[in-house]
Amino acid sequence: MNDVIFIKNDKIDVCELKCQYIPNIFSSEIWPGDDPMKIENSPHVELLFSYKKYGLKYNELFKTRYVRMFQYWNKIGYSVKGTKRDKRYIKKKIVLLIDLFKSIGKVGLKKKIEVVISPFWLTRYKCDNKNLNGIEIWHGHHRAACLFVLGIKQTICNFYKDAHPGSLISKKWESRLKGVKC
Repeated sequence: MNDVIFIKNDKIDVCELKCQYIPNIFSSEIWPGDDPMKIENSPHVELLFSYKKYGLKYNELFKTRYVRMFQYWNKIGYSVKGTKRDKRYIKKKIVLLIDLFKSIGKVGLKKKIEVVISPFWLTRYKCDNKNLNGIEIWHGHHRAACLFVLGIKQTICNFYKDAHPGSLISKKWESRLKGVKC
């Protein structure tokens, strides 16, 4: 992880965790509310609450913002490694998230959530947006959603900071920045 520098392991309230705000794939329809990046507003959390209510009934689960998030990413052409997020792919992602939820419920968290002390788009790109605040999840959105839905109040995270604040040199994001407004 060349983009971030490890700071410490520390305890945090799960409800303080924020999902990553990435301006070019953000939609207020998927992430609604005054503080949409809070873990409690995550589409992942909505899916897990729906699963708790209905079980593995895809007709209900496909009504969630979690599914609409993948559909929206397809619509705007956002892809990681050329992934086409079709119905089969989305079902697979749902099953993986539910399996993780069950595992954490039975044996606890096996791998710590990794967070950055200040949102990456704020530090790296100097993006000025109301959604860029708080402790941002770097890796572990699914794990954080599971903890929240299971009612686990605190967890120990690995804390990091941006290794190159203000640099705008991340090759991973460079091509995605063209024309992006924060």
